[in-house]
This record gives sequence, C-alpha cells and structure tokens, in this order.
Amino acid sequence: MEYSLPGITQVQALREKGMDFAAILRSLLRQDSDIILVGEMRNLETAKTVMEAAVSGHLILTTLPTNDTAGAISRLDRMGVEPFLVADALVGIINQRLVRRVCPDCCIPYSPNRFELAKFGLVASQERETTFYQANSLTPEEIAEARAQGTICGKCNGTGYKGRVGVYEVMPISEQLKNLISERVSAERIREVALEEGMKSLLTYSLELVREGYTTLAEVERVTFSDSALEAQLQANQEQEPSKDSRHRLEEIEKQMAALTQQLQQLKVELQD
Repeated sequence: MEYSLPGITQVQALREKGMDFAAILRSLLRQDSDIILVGEMRNLETAKTVMEAAVSGHLILTTLPTNDTAGAISRLDRMGVEPFLVADALVGIINQRLVRRVCPDCCIPYSPNRFELAKFGLVASQERETTFYQANSLTPEEIAEARAQGTICGKCNGTGYKGRVGVYEVMPISEQLKNLISERVSAERIREVALEEGMKSLLTYSLELVREGYTTLAEVERVTFSDSALEAQLQANQEQEPSKDSRHRLEEIEKQMAALTQQLQQLKVELQD
C-alpha cells in the first residue's frame, strides 16, 4: 500500500499467500461494504467478481488500462466477461490524463496559424477572441544563464510549466449504451453514441483548458494525441480542414465575381445612355 488512509479499511494483495484481488473482494462482500475500491482488474476472475458485486448493489471503483472510455468495454469483452454482465454492472467510465499547467507568470501569448489550429479541428475565424499561450521553456544552458543573471522565473524556474491539471472524458452508461454493450457492438459505435448523448471527449475537454489559459496546444498534443483513437481524429482534422477552407475561399471568390458582374452591367448601361 502506498498510502494509509484514515477511515478506510485497506487490505494489501499478497498473491503468494492466496490473497489476490478476487479473494479479497469476495471477503469484503461478506462484510456488506458500501463502497469498495479495487486497485486494478488484472484478470478474468477479478473482473467477473467486480461485475457481480456491482450488480448485487455495491458501488465498486476500479481501474483498467485502456486508451479511452469505450476501449474499457472492449477490454472487458476480450478478458471474457459476458456483455450482459458488463451492461448490468456499469454506471460510468472515466478516462483521465494530466497536462502540465502553463506558468502564469512567464507564459507567452501567441497566435497559432490556421494549419496549427486545423490540427485540432479548430477554425481560425472562430478563435479570434481566444488568447493562446506558449510555455516559456528554457534549455538547461538558458536556465543556468538566467539564474546567474537573476532573470529566471521565480514560479517555474525556467521550465515554462508549474503544476498539472486533470483532463477527463466521462461516459455515463445510459440505457441505449447498455443495449449496445449487450449486443457486443464495436467500441467505435459505442463512442459515437456516447458523443451524441453529450459526452465530452478528451480532446474537447483539453481544448477548453487551452481556451481558459491553463495549458498549451503543444501540451494537449503531447498528452492526448499519444492514443491511436486521437491520432485518427488528428489525421481526420488535418484532412478535413483544408477542404473547409477551400470551400470558404471559393464562396468568397464567387461573391466577388457576382459583385464585379453587377458593376460591369451597370457600366454597360451607363455607356449606352
């Protein structure tokens, strides 16, 4: 156990003594505990015991290493947990990351170009009121020089970042999602429906932190685009945005041509008079 928490009964898993997560969980269920925290679902036995405990009315909080919220459902399926049991047991899934908080004392305001914005699915015309920041991160040599000159930032010591802030993707399990889980549909379809129902994606949440000045686009890319699903979203944004921009330019040119045509007709009428 890493920390001893007051008011909480803690039991350390010792596999060599037959006290693995599943065995401990079965023992805790006999105590009729209200809330049970399981470090991680590492195997089928533990996962099934967790699901059965949840169905019986216990609130279980546990973890599973996956890339996103919908991926947790696919992972349980691959582990061998029956879909109907997963659908009955789940009330919600949270995917979380930590991004570094940009230093408020030395951060640098800047205007990303439209290609940088397109990478994140953003349109320049819609972000005119947004102030973006870059971290004033110094190299080790620059840090040493700034420290010697007494010009180093006293809050972040030249790193450009100070502290971290959480980024969350929360998927409440609705009745529609329960039905889809029972039908064993793909993780992509589950994610699509969850977004339609109002789930805020990890990227959307991250960009809100950028707009509020908590972090940077570079940090969002470093943390969130490490996942395959988000890499696909990044690629889609890069492919779609030039098309949107081209259509906008075409519309502007067509408007200008219509205006020029109208002026030309007026000039012809005036010359005839």
